[in-house]
Amino acid sequence: MTGTKRTLLLVLLGGALAVAGCGSEDEDKCEPIPANTAAILQAQLDNVEGRINGDNLGACEDILGGPKSPNVPSVQQALASLPQGISADLRTALEEGFNHLWELVQERCDELRAEQEQQDTETETVETITESVPTETVEPTPTETVPPETETEPPSTTDDGGTPPGQGGTPPGQGGENPGENGGAVAPEGQE
Repeated sequence: MTGTKRTLLLVLLGGALAVAGCGSEDEDKCEPIPANTAAILQAQLDNVEGRINGDNLGACEDILGGPKSPNVPSVQQALASLPQGISADLRTALEEGFNHLWELVQERCDELRAEQEQQDTETETVETITESVPTETVEPTPTETVPPETETEPPSTTDDGGTPPGQGGTPPGQGGENPGENGGAVAPEGQE
């Protein structure tokens, strides 16, 4: 239901409720719409308008008989409780006006349902595409660690052809030319 249709219908119904209850002829014989019934019907119109303006499918469906606030049964009960003295024309106008409102509400609910199904379809499509796109895992390429090359110099020799100390040869105190000797170390006195 377009906003213009909805607003126009609500204004017409609200105006009908404001009417005293009779047309111009036989005003003396007509009873006005009781204030409490007019208040109930106006409250239902306000409730319907609020639910429709929310553009929520669940709220829209509740208007037509949902457990949270069934507007249709409340309106039907209020219209049925109108006194017999209310103008037949006014009674008919109210009944037809509310019936037309329920048709427009059903149209709006159908529109909201179609929009919801479209959104659900689009969401499912996006999820399906997301699930079907392969994710590529890039594994790091192993690198080989090569120790740096170092230059080694051959041990140098002393002027006399021997090996300088700390660069090969026999460590001091461990042998030498005379195997029975202490390697040139001096033994403490009395321990030879």
